[in-house]
Amino acid sequence: MKFLEELMNILYVEDEEDLRVVIPEVILRDVEAQVSTIASGNLAIEALKSGSKFDLIISDYKMADGS
Repeated sequence: MKFLEELMNILYVEDEEDLRVVIPEVILRDVEAQVSTIASGNLAIEALKSGSKFDLIISDYKMADGS
């Protein structure tokens, strides 16, 4: 169980650089959280396999690299 003083850890997966900058700013307007961004689905999978833990993952569903 998370305590209130712990920030939610969000992963945002997006291949378009402009959106990788803007969307986390929009999220942080309303939510106190730690937002990490990754540029591809393959890199996101690597991060998860390495043991990184996220409370929420937001992902583009169609990326240029096919992931």
